[in-house]
Amino acid sequence: MTSLTDDDDLPPTLVENDDVLESSEVEAENTQPVPVTIVTGFLGSGKTTLITRLLNDEKHKKRIAVILNEFGES
Repeated sequence: MTSLTDDDDLPPTLVENDDVLESSEVEAENTQPVPVTIVTGFLGSGKTTLITRLLNDEKHKKRIAVILNEFGES
């Protein structure tokens, strides 16, 4: 659990440091590449509709993670 300290501006730790593997601890032969699809497009091009349908369709039996990086100009 994160406590209030002088480092209040730092982001909270999501994983305990004991659980993090060093790169030397990961065996290269046991790692597999993870396929990634990046969805981009203009405003109104159907990105949200596509992703919503993929997430709601259980026929494909795939595990899907979505990372949303939303930014805009102000």
